Amino acid sequence: MIRWAFLMVFCLCTGCGGSPDAKSSSGVPDMSKLTPEKRTSVRHALIKTLLDSQAYDSAIPLINQALKETPNDAHLHGFRATILRERGRLEQALSVYDVALKFDPKLAAAHAGQGIVLNLLGQHEKATQAHQMATKLTPDDSSRLNNLGFSLYLQKNYQGAVDAYEAAIKIDARARVTFINLGFALAALGQEAKAKRAFGQVLDEAGILNNLALAKELKGDPKAARNLYKQALITDPKNQDAAQNLKALGAESSAQEETK
Repeated sequence: MIRWAFLMVFCLCTGCGGSPDAKSSSGVPDMSKLTPEKRTSVRHALIKTLLDSQAYDSAIPLINQALKETPNDAHLHGFRATILRERGRLEQALSVYDVALKFDPKLAAAHAGQGIVLNLLGQHEKATQAHQMATKLTPDDSSRLNNLGFSLYLQKNYQGAVDAYEAAIKIDARARVTFINLGFALAALGQEAKAKRAFGQVLDEAGILNNLALAKELKGDPKAARNLYKQALITDPKNQDAAQNLKALGAESSAQEETK
């Protein structure tokens, strides 16, 4: 079995915003001095900051306490679902995203998070529908389009993936992951010159060759992949990705030979 070779990066943007304007002397927001609306906004921002730094154990008590006060807060349920997802409890995460969407059907972050979970569960058609809804609700968010593109790629809808990635790049021309994903989608379509240009936007020559080799592997051409890995190492002998991929390809080839 070919190893998973892609940069499968999904950016779940909660969009909760809000920054504290009342602080205690310790620098922690003094909730008693805030209006209910501002208190909710500050809590969302604090929890999101903790999730972004993967401080899940610190975020959980804040979420639980906030849910006691505002049990119908869709954002809080979305945060809970994200923690469950990141801890690998995918079915539970999916259920909690459903709860979030029950309270706010237009919460783009919950649709996006649901799409990620469905992709991880291999339910790519349903995932694509969720990503499409997230994109519809936040059309200027490049990360939503990147997620949609990747979901389409996983369904082997490579042209659809290219279209989504190109739309994302129009919004954010600095999106490194999207350029890489675009390169793989173009390579899957056999458009190697375009794929090389896409990779070249964010990678050096050795990195380009390494990714072209990965694309060859995924198309079932290990011989071409091996040659490209070797070219990458000639270009940059210190390229660890190419070295590791070449070694793994050799190990896979040996294992396949033994099973014949």
